[in-house]
Amino acid sequence: MSEARKPEVKAIKCGRLIDGTGAEPVENATVVIVGSKIKAVGKDMDIPKGARVIDATGKTVMPGLIDSHVHHFGPKTGVLAETLIRPRELGLIKSIYDSKSALGAGFTTVKDCGGMNAVFLKKAVAEGTLSGLPRIIAAGPMLSQTYGHTDMHSFPLECVDMRTSRHGRPSLLCDGVPECIKATRYALRQGADFIKVMTTGG
Repeated sequence: MSEARKPEVKAIKCGRLIDGTGAEPVENATVVIVGSKIKAVGKDMDIPKGARVIDATGKTVMPGLIDSHVHHFGPKTGVLAETLIRPRELGLIKSIYDSKSALGAGFTTVKDCGGMNAVFLKKAVAEGTLSGLPRIIAAGPMLSQTYGHTDMHSFPLECVDMRTSRHGRPSLLCDGVPECIKATRYALRQGADFIKVMTTGG
């Protein structure tokens, strides 16, 4: 049998390192990564033999940022009602662009607080169809009572609940305990990592 493949060793030569602990930035630091884990960080370190060197001289190196509240609606404009009339497929395609842009801006984890596009993106990454996206934590559809925050009151009811509308917001309208339990189970079945509840008026 052949020997197990050794993990790749990388060394990042930093111009400035911010480690995220609140400590002062370190100039001309080196970060050594073995496989997917950081093994050593310091100044004036020897680079391991055979390591792939990433030259970030003159640049700032820091841990990935986390955005704890995003929505992958994929809108073309900032008008919220657009989510009710814009084809869902266009929104999903735009969400891929938006997600890649977030990673390019330094966000390595995002928490999507309502929207099926995030669930689809996460599944596509898991199956290997997509790459180059941040880690996504997704709520999936949002739960709200009728006439609540995610019930867009000026539109017909059948346009708002995702179970009855092709273009509607990713909303689940539920009133009372039995309906809320059923809506929660539905959201989990759709792939939600957590449940977003929007109970106030909006």
